[in-house]
Amino acid sequence: MNWRVIEDEWEVQPGRTDRGRGDLVFTDGSGSFAVVEVKAIDLESTERTGTTKRVSNRKKRRTVEEQAFRYAEIYQKSLNEDQTVGNQVKSYLFTNEHNSPKEVSF
Repeated sequence: MNWRVIEDEWEVQPGRTDRGRGDLVFTDGSGSFAVVEVKAIDLESTERTGTTKRVSNRKKRRTVEEQAFRYAEIYQKSLNEDQTVGNQVKSYLFTNEHNSPKEVSF
C-alpha cells in the first residue's frame, strides 16, 4: 500500500490558526487516512533531574496524544461534511522516542 501526504501544517479549523495546526495527513487513496502529530521529546537534557524530565515528557506525550486524537476526529467530521462516505481516519503520534508512529486511541 502506498501512502502519500495530502496535508501538512493544516489548519484544524480553516481560517483559525488559533484553533491549532495539524502536522500531517496521509491517505492510501482508498478511503483510509492517518492524522499524524510529530513532536520531539527531550531525551538527553542534563539540566533537569530524571524525575522532572520523566514527568515533563509524560505530560508532553499525553498532550500530543490528545491533540492527535482530537485532530483525527475533526478531520473525520470534515470528510463527512464533504459527503465522503466510508472513510477511516486513524490518529498517530510520532516522536524521537520510537522508530515508527504509534497509533493513538482513547
